[in-house]
Amino acid sequence: MKKRVPALIVLAAVVVAVVLWLVLRSDEHPNTLELHGNVDVRQISLAFDGSGRIDALKVEEGDRVKAGELLAVLDTRTLALEARQAEANVSANRQNLLRMQNGSRPEEIQQARDRLDAAQADATRAAADLARLKQVAESTEGRGVSAQEIDRAASAAKASRAQAEQAREALQLTVKGPRSEDVAAAQAQLEASKASLALIRHRIDQGELRAPEDAVVRSRLLQVGDMASPQRPVYELALTSPKWVRVYVNEKDLGRVKPGMA
Repeated sequence: MKKRVPALIVLAAVVVAVVLWLVLRSDEHPNTLELHGNVDVRQISLAFDGSGRIDALKVEEGDRVKAGELLAVLDTRTLALEARQAEANVSANRQNLLRMQNGSRPEEIQQARDRLDAAQADATRAAADLARLKQVAESTEGRGVSAQEIDRAASAAKASRAQAEQAREALQLTVKGPRSEDVAAAQAQLEASKASLALIRHRIDQGELRAPEDAVVRSRLLQVGDMASPQRPVYELALTSPKWVRVYVNEKDLGRVKPGMA
């Protein structure tokens, strides 16, 4: 009995010490809960905006990527050729608009004046020929000149006057320059060609697949040479920030959970 009493005293002391330690520890963190659950990450199925054949894949599964980093590229050589053609159309339409806005050059106006002078000279000569034939016919009482010759001369004089009038109108139009409607149409044609070029360049930009945010590549779903489309994702990305934690609180601890607590 003398040997058992000290052993019981020691055992009781140990039990009391453990209980006190547990009580004191729980008092130090009264609002702390030990919870179990899952850490969830958001995922992105990343696909091209346009369609085409994949030319290159830049990252592999498990790689960490930064926002804006190039991940994949489509073959856009055909679009590049179309862009060059559209650039040529824009340049041609721009020069056409400048030509209309600047109006006629002095050389063009002078050419129109020269054509008018020539047409007026022809009309004067034809009128003189007609007058001479009529004079001959009157002086010879119709025996020196036939009626057919006078008719031909009259027709030539009339045609010469019409050509001179056309040359005069052409000179006036050359001096005035293009109409405002023609200038507006040339401006619209230039804007349309610019829009066509912008559309092709946008399609070329769609041939690059970039990371929308910092992430980790979970899986690569297509390979080089595959046909990509907006309906076929190329990569699946996992967003590492922010992370979402889903935990479950026991019913007996629900009363300890307060709004705003950590």
